[in-house]
Amino acid sequence: MNFFEMIHSNVESGVNALTEIYQSAAECMRSCSRLPRAINDTKTYAKWWDVECDSMKSRKNTLLRKFRLTDSHADLLEYTTYRNQFKQLCKTKTFIVRNGTKAHSCIYAKQSRPILEDDQKCLMNTDSNLTQI
Repeated sequence: MNFFEMIHSNVESGVNALTEIYQSAAECMRSCSRLPRAINDTKTYAKWWDVECDSMKSRKNTLLRKFRLTDSHADLLEYTTYRNQFKQLCKTKTFIVRNGTKAHSCIYAKQSRPILEDDQKCLMNTDSNLTQI
């Protein structure tokens, strides 16, 4: 029996058949697009990308979705603040990979303790290189 003949003979069975077709198509799309991460993960990440970067990016995207849903000024400020922190983290990590561990100590010296005279030259170089990234 043809699909259209089924609809004409009995509307309920036609609706059920059509619903079944849509559900099987949706199931096929769902199972085809949701491959396991090991198979689907073909991206190559930068050397500096780690779990901290993943979690910050995820949180940043969550805050963006929250702002788009609420359209609240407070949510926008929270998102932009967190986005800027994420950008700074990425800049810092790329700078560290490019320039080695000395740069790492210079950057964190800038953030965690008062600047000493020995650090001044290092920090000047760090600041100028970070703005170029």
